[in-house]
Amino acid sequence: MIDWVDQADVMTLKAEAPSPSADLEKAMEGTIRTVCKVGGKVEFAPPGSLPNDGKVIDDVRKYPESCRTADLLRSGVTPTESASFFVATMT
Repeated sequence: MIDWVDQADVMTLKAEAPSPSADLEKAMEGTIRTVCKVGGKVEFAPPGSLPNDGKVIDDVRKYPESCRTADLLRSGVTPTESASFFVATMT
C-alpha cells in the first residue's frame, strides 16, 4: 500500500504470517529498503485474512490541491521540476 502521510509517500507491506515477530518485521523492512530502494514498514495479518483480489499495489494517496497534475501543467512546470515545485508550494 502506498499512502501520503505528513507530506511524504509511505509504503506499507501487508503480509500474512502465522507467527509474526519483531525479527521478521525488521528483516522484511531491510529487504524492502535493499530491493526497492525506499523505506517501508511491514504490517502482519493472520493467514487467509488479506483479500485475494489480484491487487498487488494499493495506491491510496490523496494529495493536497497545490500539488495536483493540473496545477503543475497550468504553472508550466516540467515533470523533472515537479519535486521542487511541490516543496515550494508546501512552504
